[in-house]
Amino acid sequence: MNVERPDLHDEVLNPLQKNSLRISLMLIERGMLEVDRLLSDGEHEGILFRITDDLREETKTDLWRLIHELRQIVREMKDRFRLDWEPLEKRRTIFGKVPLLWEIAAGSNASRLRGYGDTHPALKDLLDPSIERLSDLLLRMQSLLADPLSGR
Repeated sequence: MNVERPDLHDEVLNPLQKNSLRISLMLIERGMLEVDRLLSDGEHEGILFRITDDLREETKTDLWRLIHELRQIVREMKDRFRLDWEPLEKRRTIFGKVPLLWEIAAGSNASRLRGYGDTHPALKDLLDPSIERLSDLLLRMQSLLADPLSGR
């Protein structure tokens, strides 16, 4: 096939294939955005974790060069296959992450931890109320984001 003939590009992918390719490339692009933020932002400190900057400046420069090249290929493929651009609203993006976080929280209660060995009799009383609060807050976050009035 002659890749220089743009009229053929609409014929080589059916709509489902085209959408699948678009989603895959979008996930790669979003992953590279996250990597770029990590490279740019230095160190991060949470409550239970710390991201330290253990990269040499030369390595960061090399990684940014590769990110730029990856993004260029994604841009070329978008143009070549006439892939649609999709606006992503913060509300929908956060809305998509919260259920996974809720599942992680709910899976951390005392009864689930039994899968890792016998649990202390007091664990349920000590752990589960906090897990339930976490789960409740995540559900409230989800409800807030589900409300059509939460967006502009």
